[in-house]
Amino acid sequence: MASFLNAGSDPNEENELHPKFGTSPVMEAAFHNHDEMLRVLIEHNGNLDTCSGIGWTALHYASQANNPKCVAILLAAGATISKNHKGKTALMRAVEQGKEDVVAVFNCLKE
Repeated sequence: MASFLNAGSDPNEENELHPKFGTSPVMEAAFHNHDEMLRVLIEHNGNLDTCSGIGWTALHYASQANNPKCVAILLAAGATISKNHKGKTALMRAVEQGKEDVVAVFNCLKE
C-alpha cells in the first residue's frame, strides 16, 4: 500500500471505503491491528476522524478490537475523541467492555 500512497493515491477517496461497512483504510488498519500500515496511512494524511456507516471512527474500531497500540498511535496523531451514533466514545465502550489495556492508553492522556 505504501507504494500506492507514494505514487499519489489518496487514502481518503470515497472509492476507498469498504462497500459493506463504509470503513476507510485507516479504520481497517486500526481494527486489524496493522500498526505499521496505520502509521503509513497517517503519514499520507489518512483522515483519522471519518465516520463509518455506523458512526464509528478509527478510534472506535481500534478500541473495539482491543488494540491499545493502534489507539495510542491514533491519539498521538490527533484523533478526535468523539461519540458514535449511540452517544458512546471509544473510551466509554472500552470501559464497559473491560478492555483495560485500551483504557490505560486513554488514561495516559489525563496524566
